Amino acid sequence: MIKILLIGCSWTAGTKAQLQEKPAPAEFLDTDTYEVWNAALEGTSLNLHNYILPKLLDTVNPDHVFFQFTGVRRYTFAKSVYTDMDAIINDPDAWKSRYKNYYYLDYEHMKKFFHWLTPAVIDNYRKNVTDEQKRLNDVYKTFVTTDIFRDQYLSLAIRSKHILKNHSHTFIAPNRKLDWSSEHFSTEMESVVGEPIVKPYEVLDNIDDFVIDDGNHLNRSGAQKYCDIIYKPYLPDGA
Repeated sequence: MIKILLIGCSWTAGTKAQLQEKPAPAEFLDTDTYEVWNAALEGTSLNLHNYILPKLLDTVNPDHVFFQFTGVRRYTFAKSVYTDMDAIINDPDAWKSRYKNYYYLDYEHMKKFFHWLTPAVIDNYRKNVTDEQKRLNDVYKTFVTTDIFRDQYLSLAIRSKHILKNHSHTFIAPNRKLDWSSEHFSTEMESVVGEPIVKPYEVLDNIDDFVIDDGNHLNRSGAQKYCDIIYKPYLPDGA
């Protein structure tokens, strides 16, 4: 059995409250051949992915890792000064399973230990209505759109490459170029990681036909196409 580890945000995790409408692309992998460990979490950030990745590699011991870079304008904080990743990841409540050989990291379990800030909503009119939302979004705008915030993201990308240097892996971009915040950011990303990054917005023909919300999530047909085009060509051979 070949073990596959996935990490990223909701584009990789699916949207758990609406699995039929917004499924995880990895659900379309053949679980008679592959044991799938989906450690992606909705709304999470690159700094959290780097933080939990070493323990995931030790725990799952995957044959291949699909590492999806999330949007730039996110950050994650631990709720305690002491965070025991071994206890968190290996807790019996950490992983759920819906069918054979497919496991996913539980969102509610991880929310007990981490708080993720998603200031990307500053552009979403539905989340910029109340006076409090507007106040917070004005604060967010002072830092998440700056070059120094993007530069930190590039540093985190280098860290991702370092953690995965001895592991078979594929890097994947966000579903939209816009989520990397500038026209030239994908070029910068490939430069710092030193290898190609699979870009859904380039390789999925007619991606607009599959996007079903303003979060750029894909419907079932789009998720299956994502699996066929973005995952399957990079899967290791042999069981």
